[in-house]
Amino acid sequence: MPSLKFRSCCAGLHFVGLFGDALLNYLKHETIFIFTGNSNTHAKLKTRALILLITFLVCHKFGSAQERLSFCTYKDALIEVNECVILLKDTYTRKNLFTRTTVYFTNPTDNFVILDTKNIFLSSDKKSKLSGKYDRLIIIAPHYTRKFYLKFPAKTFMNDSICFDFSRMDISNGPGKGYEAQEIPAKTDNTMTWDNLTLHILEKKRADENYILKLQINYKGSGFLAVDEKKVSMKFSHREQLCINSSIYPAHFYFSAGPTNEILTVAFPINCYVAEDRDKVLFLKDVFTEYPVALKPGGRIILKISEDSALHLDDKEEEKGEKN
Repeated sequence: MPSLKFRSCCAGLHFVGLFGDALLNYLKHETIFIFTGNSNTHAKLKTRALILLITFLVCHKFGSAQERLSFCTYKDALIEVNECVILLKDTYTRKNLFTRTTVYFTNPTDNFVILDTKNIFLSSDKKSKLSGKYDRLIIIAPHYTRKFYLKFPAKTFMNDSICFDFSRMDISNGPGKGYEAQEIPAKTDNTMTWDNLTLHILEKKRADENYILKLQINYKGSGFLAVDEKKVSMKFSHREQLCINSSIYPAHFYFSAGPTNEILTVAFPINCYVAEDRDKVLFLKDVFTEYPVALKPGGRIILKISEDSALHLDDKEEEKGEKN
C-alpha cells in the first residue's frame, strides 16, 4: 500500500494538473478572439489570462505548503523490556486528527504477556499524557510476535520527539493449572460449571459442511485463562473416534484475563458423523489452563522526528520568527 506521504503528494499533483488543464483550455478558447477582436478586447483578455495564471501559481504554492504541514512522520525505534522486544514502525501524525503507530511485540519467553491499551500513553513532554482512542486487551502468546496498531488523538504535532509509554505489563507467572477433562452433551442451553469457569452452549446449527456450536465462556477467576480451542472435540456414544474442532477462527489461542464473558465458536465436519451418532458430547480435555498473573513495570520508547518532517518543522519555526 502506498505511503501516506506518497498519496498526499499524488493528491496535490492531481489538483495542480486539473487547474493547469482548465487554464490551458481557457487560453486555447480565448486565443481565437485575441487575434480577431479590437485592441481593448485584446488587452482585457491578456489581463484576465495573467490573473488566472497568478492565481494558479499562488494556489499551487499555498496548497503545497499546507500539504507539507498536514502530517509529520517519526523514525522507527525499539526497546527491550521484561525480556521482550517492542518495535514501533511507520509512526505518523495527521494534523488535528490522530497519531498512529504500528507495534511489533516479540515475546520469546514461556509466559503470556497481557497489555491493556488504557495503560499505554503518548506524550510530547513530561507534563501531558494522552491515552489511546480504544480500550482493549492485547495478548501476546509465548514465543510469538504480534502486530497491532495504536491510535491517539492528535494533540501532538511537529514535535522534535514523542514518547510512547507502556506503563505496565501483566505477565503470567509460573506454571498454569490445567482444568480436568469434562464432557457436556452438545445441546442448546446446556451449562456446566467447574472451578472458576462456566461454559454455556448458546447455539448449535448446521452450516455448509460443518456442525457449528457457539459457546459462552464465563471466567470468574482473578488470573489469566488460556483456551486452546483446537483441542475442543466431539465424542460419540457408539464409537471411540473423536471429531476435532476444525474452526479457523480464532487462528491462535483464545485468551481471557480477569472476570469476563466471551464467545467461542467451534465447528466439526459433518462427514465425521454416522447415522447412529445421535448422542453427541463435547469433550474438553487440555482445553483450559489458568495462570496466576504478576504486574511488572513496562518501558518508554522515544521516537525522533524524521529528517523530512524536521525540515518542514524548521520552515515553520522560521515563519514564526519572521512574524514576531
